[in-house]
Amino acid sequence: MGASIDERKPMVSGFGYASHSSSGIGSAHFRGRGRSHAPFKTWIWRHWPLLMVGSFGAFYLIHRLSHMGSSTSAPKVTSQSAQQLRSDSSRVQNGKVRLSDLIGASIHLSEVAAHEITDVKFGGKEATEVKGKTDEGVDEPVTLADARSNSVFVNGLRELFPGISILSEETDPDLEEVGISAINGVELTHDPWLDLKDILITVDPLDATKEFTENLLHFVTTMVCVVHKGKPIAGIINEPFVKDEAAVWGVALDKATEGADLRVSHGLQPSTEDTVAGADKVVISRSHTGSGADVVSEYLPGKQPVFAGGSGYKALRVLEGDANAYVHVTKIKSWDVCAADAVVHAAGGKFTNLKGERLVYEKDDPLISGGIIAAADSKMHAWYVEKLAPFLSSHGDKQRI
Repeated sequence: MGASIDERKPMVSGFGYASHSSSGIGSAHFRGRGRSHAPFKTWIWRHWPLLMVGSFGAFYLIHRLSHMGSSTSAPKVTSQSAQQLRSDSSRVQNGKVRLSDLIGASIHLSEVAAHEITDVKFGGKEATEVKGKTDEGVDEPVTLADARSNSVFVNGLRELFPGISILSEETDPDLEEVGISAINGVELTHDPWLDLKDILITVDPLDATKEFTENLLHFVTTMVCVVHKGKPIAGIINEPFVKDEAAVWGVALDKATEGADLRVSHGLQPSTEDTVAGADKVVISRSHTGSGADVVSEYLPGKQPVFAGGSGYKALRVLEGDANAYVHVTKIKSWDVCAADAVVHAAGGKFTNLKGERLVYEKDDPLISGGIIAAADSKMHAWYVEKLAPFLSSHGDKQRI
């Protein structure tokens, strides 16, 4: 494209100053046009092709120069991200973004996405398809609600944070304007400005899709997680079908990477039951079970498996006292657990693999291996790590964890 612009420059500048001997009008003749009183209309008529070419050349040059400023070295999420860079709603400043803006935007988008999800369900417009099978051979459905929610989150994040890296369970949506004019920020005692290049946002636009199609709507959540250099530092979990409940969100920062130690959780609801009732319960997946039920029975004395859908739902049950722990013994994807990980740690709990190690979240490798243990109490978490060590050493490879 640069060569074509250069070719037009002589044409634009030459119209007023260069000699065009082939036309019979030299530079001296052209500059003396006023003194000779040559008929202006006649001159225009004779040279209209030159005028047309010059005008189009000038227009093209101006158009190209006006768009050169839209190029940027910001991280590119998808082929559509370049179109996002001209967003009037951008919260990015000098390549940095404020944590409270990321959280506030995610809460707002969760509410918009929840409306889309409930609209699809109550309007009977699910349009369910099967996108594949789990490792356990269970169909993985996807619905119109997944697609609509995904479009809200991905396009909304692009609109507010141009160039940000996004890892979503669903495919890249068509570019649409969400139309966010303002977001309600959240107040944090430590609110760092983070380099955009160090941020990854994971999105599960509809967790527990299988349960959604089976009308087990209490399992359904949406989940957004803010990852900084591989570590989840903020999570937002929303329950679209739980009335009058705001999104649950939490922040977990540490001094080494974010400049301050901070644990903040918001929106958790105490269990309406006696918390002792959940002391012997371990929630496991009802659709990605593997040998989860047998593992609980064999390796966790005194505990009973409770089947539930959605990682977000299971994490909330642990934090609200309805279950003692959440255990998962097969592979799982980043978007399924990242927000739950952040919220559990923000509330003072532990969320690790079966070895007790923190999980790392990477854009290019969404698969989480090694299983999951989540507990609200660090001592109980250590008990689960100890009890599950024999299972991990003898069955790990067989369970593909």
